[in-house]
Amino acid sequence: MRNRVVFFGTPEIGCAVLQTLLNNKALEVVGVVCQPDRPANHHKIYFSPVKQLAITQHLNLFQPEKLKQIEEQLKDLQPDLIVTCAYGLIVPESILKIPKYKCVNIHPSLLPKYRGPAPINYAIFNKDKITGVTLMYMDKGMDSGDIIAQSPPVLIAVDETYSTLYKKLTNVACVLLNEHIEGLFSTDVKSTKQDPNNITFSHMITKEIMQINWNDDADNIVAKINGLYAKPLAFCVYNGINIKIHQAKEIKLNREITDVGVIIEVSSSGIVVTTKTNFILLEKIQLPSKNPVSVKDLVNGNHIFKVNTKFN
Repeated sequence: MRNRVVFFGTPEIGCAVLQTLLNNKALEVVGVVCQPDRPANHHKIYFSPVKQLAITQHLNLFQPEKLKQIEEQLKDLQPDLIVTCAYGLIVPESILKIPKYKCVNIHPSLLPKYRGPAPINYAIFNKDKITGVTLMYMDKGMDSGDIIAQSPPVLIAVDETYSTLYKKLTNVACVLLNEHIEGLFSTDVKSTKQDPNNITFSHMITKEIMQINWNDDADNIVAKINGLYAKPLAFCVYNGINIKIHQAKEIKLNREITDVGVIIEVSSSGIVVTTKTNFILLEKIQLPSKNPVSVKDLVNGNHIFKVNTKFN
């Protein structure tokens, strides 16, 4: 008889974890819970990766606005285990009590570092050297449960972006789950409490976080741009227009900085902007309602960027 699993998740990493569960012949995925459909570009309804996989596999799918709405249905599924990964909402304590062998969560950081919704972004923002994935029991707090296992450290490259690190940690998460899933169907799983002295948080990405502050150090600005690529993307404001930044790097020039956010050069190499400590070369940008474009291609035609003008 196969062990019964309910999965909670929404984005790409959750989709990969769900596929890992489906590939395990000792398991039966009896239900999938993901967030409700949201409008995307041009107000079209967006189906999350987890929903798309659940539909193609003909799985029992739930998309409640509030989890309390499906509590009785989850009980009827009689799950042995609930597995979550990037579901995006706190799971109520009453639902955590439903499965026979508790609820486990897969979190893309080495807890207790970066509890919260944006651990991958913050690892890059803070120029960390390593990160990893944690398998943990869930409790009523946010990523505060006891740790079952953690992956070996994952190196963060100097030019790492959110997209590249996301892919790395997605693969690591699937490996970690595969290694430990069999042992989770037991009441005697060893786990350890998180060290309260090392707790840090990754807060939700807001518009304020996304906007570039040119009065910051150049390396911090590049880290922000990399940590938000390819979504939701860092941006800056020029002549009242939001300019999304896809690619940039810090450069050193033998000239004095007297003000920040000033364009000092526009060429096929990029747009050079002053910061508190150094210079940023904007290499790929996106204007409103336009596709991303390299500055090299942009300067071959008409453009709005002028030397000695400022970003807000």
